[in-house]
Order: sequence, then C-alpha cells, then structure tokens
Amino acid sequence: MVSSSYRSAGTAKRLFRSRLGYLGALSAVVVVAVAEVAFVFEREAREGVFSSFGDALLWSFASVVALQGDPVPTTTGAHLAMLAGFAFGLVIIASVAGTVGAFLVEDRRERAVGEGD
Repeated sequence: MVSSSYRSAGTAKRLFRSRLGYLGALSAVVVVAVAEVAFVFEREAREGVFSSFGDALLWSFASVVALQGDPVPTTTGAHLAMLAGFAFGLVIIASVAGTVGAFLVEDRRERAVGEGD
C-alpha cells in the first residue's frame, strides 16, 4: 500500500509539473504575440505608447499575467490585443488555480488512503 501511494503521489507531482510547464510555455508565447501585435499597431500610430519592443513586451507581460493594462494603447488593434491578453490571462489564472487545487485534493486523498490501511 505504501509503495502504491508513493507511486501515485509521484505521478500526481509529474502531472502537476507538466501542466504548469505547459501553461508557462503557452503564456510565454501569448505574451510575445500580444506584444508584437500591439507594437506593430502602436508603431504606426502618431502618438504610440511604446518606444521599443521591450516596452511592448513588458506591457504585454503585465497585461497577460497581472491583468494590468497601463499605459493604455491608442490604436484599436492594440486595444484588441490587450483584450485578448486579458482574456487569456483570466483563463490561465483559472487553469493554474484548478491545477493546484486538483494536486492538493489528490495529495489529501492519497494520505487518507495511506492512513486508512
């Protein structure tokens, strides 16, 4: 029983890490994509808010991860990119919360099975 619980806990930890790794990699791709789209639109604007791609990347990271959109872009295309980043950020936060919750429930269930026998 102990070895079975140990294997199950190891499997749960691997799944937890792989899901978080996948969400992290996907988030990195989306951050770069949102930054690029917003930078392209703002670069063409007369009063664009980004002076470099690095500024757009930092803004995109804050938009996706922290759901914070300051400075607010001036073009419609950059606004749409910001909204897409917000939507993706909400989904990622919910996914991470669900993954952590599932890991904790599985860990608690494994301990209860181990203590019961």
